[in-house]
Amino acid sequence: MRERAESMSYEIIHNSPNGVIVLDDSMRIVEINAKAREVLGIPLDGSLKGMPAMDYFDASDYVIAYNTGRNTEKGKVYIPKTQSYINLSINVLKNQHIVFAIVKDITSQVNYEDKLTSVKLETLETTDNVIKKQMRVAQEIASLLGETTAETKVALLKLKEIFQKE
Repeated sequence: MRERAESMSYEIIHNSPNGVIVLDDSMRIVEINAKAREVLGIPLDGSLKGMPAMDYFDASDYVIAYNTGRNTEKGKVYIPKTQSYINLSINVLKNQHIVFAIVKDITSQVNYEDKLTSVKLETLETTDNVIKKQMRVAQEIASLLGETTAETKVALLKLKEIFQKE
């Protein structure tokens, strides 16, 4: 029964759509799935079991979580090696002397948000330019109307004078 449960948990970890990392109390790798390796830029060949996590990625958040006994959530963590962004959820199981993390790749979401922000800024800039241009045109029209109104007034006053003299 235990063997079946271990086999099932192994399958769940290795078929998860998110990265899964399990470290022991000395921050050595117990389990790491392919998705976690991919997101963190760790080659897929070779077993990492028993290897120090610090050799492959920054494990300082894991150490802090384990030492404080507090689960940690970190959003939008940048991974320079793969130029990707992750949400990191670190959970401590003190009784089992392990800490495990769920690593969710949010790169496409962050890129979409960045592009959306860029489009918004571009739209605001275009709107500002249109407003400035419309104001300039309105001022030019007002200026032209003012000139023609003044010319019309002068012409009408002269005409009035001529009719009054007669």
